[in-house]
Parts: sequence; C-alpha cells; structure tokens
Amino acid sequence: MELQTIENLDIIVNYQESLIDFDNTKIVTLAKELVKKYESLIVTEDMVKDISSEVAGINKVIKKINDKRINIKNDYSKPLIIFESKINVATTILSNTVKELKKQLQVYEDERKSKKMIDISALIDLLSNKYNLKTEYANKIILKDSYLNKTTTMQEIELSLTEQMDVLYSAQSFEEQKAKHEAERIEQAIKEKHELIFDLNTQYGFNFSLSTFNNMKNSEILSYFINKKAELNKPIINKEVEIKSNEEVNDTITYELIIKGLTKYQADNIIGMLPFECVHKINVEF
Repeated sequence: MELQTIENLDIIVNYQESLIDFDNTKIVTLAKELVKKYESLIVTEDMVKDISSEVAGINKVIKKINDKRINIKNDYSKPLIIFESKINVATTILSNTVKELKKQLQVYEDERKSKKMIDISALIDLLSNKYNLKTEYANKIILKDSYLNKTTTMQEIELSLTEQMDVLYSAQSFEEQKAKHEAERIEQAIKEKHELIFDLNTQYGFNFSLSTFNNMKNSEILSYFINKKAELNKPIINKEVEIKSNEEVNDTITYELIIKGLTKYQADNIIGMLPFECVHKINVEF
C-alpha cells in the first residue's frame, strides 16, 4: 500500500526560468575592429613595445569577460545546487531501501535454491538406486545451472537426469563386463598354472608352490628343472615297461620283464628297485 502511494506521488517543484540578458553587440564590434586593425600587421623593432602593451591590454579584457561569465554562472547555479541537495536526500533514502530489499531477495533466493537442491539430491539418489549406479558413477552426474532456475520444473530435471543416468549405466555395465572377463581370464590362468605345477610336481618330484613358481623367471624354472631331474635321476616310466606272466603246470607264476626305449642307466635303476624274487627273466632292448 505504501509502495503504491509513493509511486503515484507527484514531485512538485516551484521553478521559474531565469533570464540572463546580455548585449554583446558592442564588445563583438570592438573585437572585430581590433582583429581588422592587426590582421595584416607586420611587426618591426620599433613596434615591439607598443604591440606587447596592446597584447597585455587585450588579455585583461578577456579575463574581465571570463570573470563575469563565471560570476553569472555561479549565481545562476545556486538554486540548482540547493535543489539537487534537497532531492538527493530522498533518492539516497530510497536507494538504501532498495539495497536492503535486494539483500532480502537474495536471502530468499538462496534459501529457495538450497531447498530445490535438496529435492534434486534426493531425486539423484532415487534414480541412482533405480539404475544400481555405483558411487563413482553417480558422482559423475552434472548438475546444470539451469536446474536451479525458478522456471525449471522437477519433471524437466528428472528427464535430464534420466538421460545422464542412461549414459552412465551403459558405461558402468561395459566396465563391469570388462572386469568380469578379466577376472575369468585370470581365474583360468591361475587354474592352468595350478594344473601345470601339479603335473610338474607329480611327474618330476618337484615341490613347487604357486608363490614360488610365480616368483621364478623362465630361465630359473628351466635351470631348476634340469638340476632337479639330474639330482633325482628319476627315470620316466610310461609304456616302456611291460610285465608278462606265464602259468606253469605246477601252478607257480613266473614273470618276464621287458624294458624298451630307456638308457642302460635308467634300466638299471628300474631293475634295482624290483624285488629279485618276483622277476624270473629280464629282457632289455636299447
């Protein structure tokens, strides 16, 4: 109500246009005559003193005219200065009021944005859970400045966030699938390594563990393999050894041992490990 009253207030100023009357005809005429007198003058040595005196006199006239102008201007401006000082009192009060009101508007605007930001954060949490987004991907959501505008509705914000969620979910799914394949590859590699270590330990009497094997270089494994094999001198027995049995009439069983494809040293090792009484005949074919 008060604002409407001050808006409709008529600013009444008692003002009368001042009159400054000045007849410059005479002074202009004299000035022109002076110019005409000296416009074609050529100064000689005997004229210097008189001309210098004339210049000084003209400057005095110029100063006198200018002083009169300044005095008239000051007198003429006094009412305007008084008027401006009075009217500035009102404008200063109103300007200070505007500043305070703007501060209050800014406080309200900050609170409005803060409340809307809370709603937006809750919406982001809801959509993140819906998409099962991990924190690292949910943190990549871009909060556009336009979200906090008064004219931007929550429906528009949700549509924009959903578009971002679609992109982030695709990126997350791709990385998860990639990680899954990598985990499966590593698991298969470990399984194969376990099988390799088991075969080495079984066939050659090694005592490798996974950590020991992983810490060894290929050259070290090869050297270990050669040294261990030489140390054990363990012959490789696969299909080279055949045992045949013959039943005699007296129901006693005799055995014939046939060794093929081994060195003499390996064959001697095998023979040395067998109880003598169980073998009746040994044939070695090199």
